[in-house]
Amino acid sequence: YALRKYDKPEMVDVVKIVPKMNVLGPLFKDKAGRIRSLLENMEVEEDMEKVTVELDDEVIEIPRDCYEIVRTREKRVGKKFIPHVIEPSYGIDRILYCILEHNYYETEKRGEEYRVLRLKPRVAPIKVGVFPLVNDKRLVAIAREIDQSLREEEIATYYDDSGTIGRRYARMDEIGTPFCVTVDHQTLEDDTVTIRDRDTTKQERKKREELVEYIKERIV
Repeated sequence: YALRKYDKPEMVDVVKIVPKMNVLGPLFKDKAGRIRSLLENMEVEEDMEKVTVELDDEVIEIPRDCYEIVRTREKRVGKKFIPHVIEPSYGIDRILYCILEHNYYETEKRGEEYRVLRLKPRVAPIKVGVFPLVNDKRLVAIAREIDQSLREEEIATYYDDSGTIGRRYARMDEIGTPFCVTVDHQTLEDDTVTIRDRDTTKQERKKREELVEYIKERIV
């Protein structure tokens, strides 16, 4: 207990338990002292039918002949209370946990479990996934060039040419990558690429020369 002091002492009527150690001692032996302390600090009423205390994870009912309930007047300098301590803790691990907790989603796609980490672009560790649609040397070369140009602008990328394009999108969605750039055969014709948005799954085509600025505007 802690004590909250009054501005000046007060006389108050109190109801309290007075333990009878001549009965309590022989009955509870080595526990008697601790039971007495619990009884003396207990808030009671005159018409209480039974008195129990909790000791060593055990609830003990105290026989009526082990105590008296008396009313008296006492001088009090303050009021006892159980303090509640707020101990805030602040660390990067808690912040990261909250970010993950509030942005992780599970859904179903084509009968399979599908996971998406909808991180804001500014906090996503990887900003752009870069893929050639298929392992065509011409597409791979362009995809590598795009990957390098984004990295030179300090945009974190992940190059992936394994598996189907759907699987690659799924891998990026699961780790929170907000955008995916795909180089396909149309790129060879008009120098445009497909940009896929993770959250809407919508795709649009952009000229390669516009790509860096397009991404920069959306990750700030």
